[in-house]
Amino acid sequence: MKGNKSKRKRLKLSWVGKISALIILLYVIIAITVPYLNLPNPLYYRAPPQDIFAPEILDNITLNEDILQANAAGNVLYEITSSYRFVAFDLSSHKVIYSANLTQGNYSQIYLIHYSTYTSVLFHSSHTVYFYDAHNIMLHQYNLDVKKLFLIEQPFSYFAGFAVYSNSSLTVYSLYPFEEKEWSIKLEGEPIGMHTDFTSFYLSFPHSLLKIYYDGTLKWEIKGNFTSNPIFLSTYEGNYIYVAQNEEVDEITPGKGEVKRVFKLGDKIIRLEYYGQSLFAYSSSHSFGKINLIGGGYSWKIGGVEKYFMDPLVDGLTVVFKDGKIGFVLLSTGEVQWGYDFPAQGVLINRIDYTNRNVVAYKGKEVLVFSATGKLITPLPPSSKYPLGTDNAGRDVLSQLLWSFRSEIYIALVSTFVVMLVGTLIGILAGYYTGPVDDVLRLLTDSFLLIPAIGYAALMIFVLGITQHINATLLASLFAMWPIEARAVRNYTKVVKEKPFIEAAKVSGASNLRIMLIHIFPEVSVVSIVYGLSGAAMALLLEVGVSFLGFGNYMVLTWGWMISNAYFVGIWNRWWIILPPLLTLMLLVISIYLLSKDIHDQVMPEGTTML
Repeated sequence: MKGNKSKRKRLKLSWVGKISALIILLYVIIAITVPYLNLPNPLYYRAPPQDIFAPEILDNITLNEDILQANAAGNVLYEITSSYRFVAFDLSSHKVIYSANLTQGNYSQIYLIHYSTYTSVLFHSSHTVYFYDAHNIMLHQYNLDVKKLFLIEQPFSYFAGFAVYSNSSLTVYSLYPFEEKEWSIKLEGEPIGMHTDFTSFYLSFPHSLLKIYYDGTLKWEIKGNFTSNPIFLSTYEGNYIYVAQNEEVDEITPGKGEVKRVFKLGDKIIRLEYYGQSLFAYSSSHSFGKINLIGGGYSWKIGGVEKYFMDPLVDGLTVVFKDGKIGFVLLSTGEVQWGYDFPAQGVLINRIDYTNRNVVAYKGKEVLVFSATGKLITPLPPSSKYPLGTDNAGRDVLSQLLWSFRSEIYIALVSTFVVMLVGTLIGILAGYYTGPVDDVLRLLTDSFLLIPAIGYAALMIFVLGITQHINATLLASLFAMWPIEARAVRNYTKVVKEKPFIEAAKVSGASNLRIMLIHIFPEVSVVSIVYGLSGAAMALLLEVGVSFLGFGNYMVLTWGWMISNAYFVGIWNRWWIILPPLLTLMLLVISIYLLSKDIHDQVMPEGTTML
């Protein structure tokens, strides 16, 4: 039998086939080594804000007088001028809404107090408190001796107003409506700061911390060496009071005034702030940081902060740095979103409404209005830091491209294997057996050819879901390609089974299964490989189509995802976004095609028809 067995033609690739095989091998090597390269996470990494944001100046205004104090809300700038006038200036129309003369003196900062949907303005001199009613456009004056003034705002308190410290007394007033006073209490020493919760006031002094009920009754007193204002903070773990003692921040229970935890920060803390459920600290060394309330210490810290301005509804910190720059810092990460050379006298956030915020910086007569978030300048072009640039979200294109190799090689290898497995099995069965078996298998094959590949892809995504779009693509490629492979294998099997060595195997008593596996399969394996590679090419192109139609799982990086993302976000005209995945995909598909064609041309007998 051995002598009768035909001699198989040895596979000898041309230079085109060799180059194609080397390219495919290179793709496989890249897919294997990508996890070991020092690449940023392509899904979660974003270029730092200072790379992808630039300051966006919305307006540049020159006023008639220098500004002494200022604040802004609802696109209105409230200012105390160098000629001692209080002015409400509309930043949109550049018109004065309200103006009033003040007596010459030293004026406090301008406070904003929020009550219901109203925002009003408070400021004071040593003998007068000024209350500007923005709703009725009226400036009220109250003759009060003031050494320090503290705001009382909702929602923590049941009324909105202010507390005045003067002559060793703290007197509390409400504003809506304004009453002469709520109550007054004698104090020893000047308070550092005040905060409220739902029932009480907390006052910090250099040597004590007090809790006072809203009716003026003293609840408890804690002795210590306090250096900051108290902050009431309600978290998921419970309600606590935070106050600094030099380099430490104490966490105190409001009920009994017991110290529960102590956070050591390494800086003398002179001011505490809060945003949401987070606590922030400003130190005497001009550092500002987010306190880690779980592990202790700082979650992040930035230095060189000369002045800062926070708004409880803005996830950002407007700062004046000691080097003369202003900037906007993200409270979540501590990253400087943007910076601008402008030695501002003051900075503030103009809360236009509940969604839009602007930064207002002023120095003398000059007022600059910035977009708080800055101007997004992505996608970034290629540079030494980002060799293939970034996409519109600041993600590194090179890392996306390289990590996508893994998905694409997975698609190519698996699709090749499953198409070869199913197509070869059915093709050999249909070609070896005649009669009903061949008729049934040919009918099954023809029925699968009625639906195009994209139709199978849509059906599989409907069944499996978008999150399984890779598996849906593989199944669609299988359903579309195995009938073609099965036809080719069937036809060639019919040719092979007529050869003498098959007859010799039958005479020697070999079973049908042995003949198909040992004698026929090696002969038709080349046909199987050719169409298996064709299945890989179809699967790769099909994945692009699925992603382009919006059915891709965007948590799985592929070149199809990169191409569709570039197109649908309107940046397909930026070559560094679209060309790398497109050219890389084309090179792989063309290499697969040329390799399969070369295998066919080198091994298949001349004139053989496989379909």
